[in-house]
Amino acid sequence: MIFIKSVFRFIVTLGGLLSSQVDEGTDALTSTPAGIKSAYRMTREKWKKQYHDVRDAVSQLFLVMEQKRQETAKLEKELAELEVMKKGAIEKFKSTREEKYQQAFQAAHVRQGEVQARLGQLTTEVADIERQTERYKLKLTEMQRSIQDLDKQEAEAIADIVSSKQIVELNDRMSNLSTTLHDENLQAIEKNRQKMKAKAKLSDELVGSDTAQIQSEIMAAGMSGDALDEFNKMLAESEMKAQERAQSSPQTERTM
Repeated sequence: MIFIKSVFRFIVTLGGLLSSQVDEGTDALTSTPAGIKSAYRMTREKWKKQYHDVRDAVSQLFLVMEQKRQETAKLEKELAELEVMKKGAIEKFKSTREEKYQQAFQAAHVRQGEVQARLGQLTTEVADIERQTERYKLKLTEMQRSIQDLDKQEAEAIADIVSSKQIVELNDRMSNLSTTLHDENLQAIEKNRQKMKAKAKLSDELVGSDTAQIQSEIMAAGMSGDALDEFNKMLAESEMKAQERAQSSPQTERTM
């Protein structure tokens, strides 16, 4: 029982395996892929050692359980023999009435009681060990699965930490950058552009003004020339008609 309790305490001490965490001293190593790999390597080695320690302890439990089963089988055989001895002692005593056979019966009876008590104890101990071994066999399976999952966890941890670090760095950069697009050279170009457009517009307006004045003068001159020609034409026609009337008037009078 002392050995079993010692093994039990040993396994219980290792029972916190699945909740093990990387020591706080390794925090500085968890910011780079190399540090993460190193931390997972150390954890993997530690967990494997704990797994082997638990497996060895469970193996010891199996050995103890087997020893107790062998002892149980031996005692059960002895118990059967004692029963035969008791019957034989009775038969001998009946035929001889010798006290030694009665004493032999008594000794066999006492031993039979001791064997039965030990068998009861062994039955309880074997049942306890069977429950423990089944429980820790499941524990070993969980531990093995956790160790196997480390590779996947390591890859995911590296991906998450690296990508998160990149996002933090990008946010830091963005916080120092202005989102307003501004360039003094382009502003100067735009300012000069607007200035030149204004000058060009003014030049067009000035040229347009001169042209309009010239066109007005030309139109005025054209209109004056047309009116003079029309005046002279109408005047000539009027004078011609007047002459024709004058010439026709004497002939009319002579005829009368």
